[in-house]
Amino acid sequence: MTTRNEEIKAAIKAAGVYHYEVAEVLGISENYLSSLLHRRLSDHQKKSIVDAIQTARINRATEEEEEEQGL
Repeated sequence: MTTRNEEIKAAIKAAGVYHYEVAEVLGISENYLSSLLHRRLSDHQKKSIVDAIQTARINRATEEEEEEQGL
């Protein structure tokens, strides 16, 4: 048995970001994101979340780079 939105959860893990980072990009709470991932999502919602995952990944990489440079 597979869980709902398994591919999105796997994408979050693969991107190396936390749920709260994705939720922040979406402008929602981490709890609301979690509840969304338990439901059937529309294609539009899935795309928005996948886009937010990529943005969160970029944001994290940028922050890590700035920390390394002492900014």
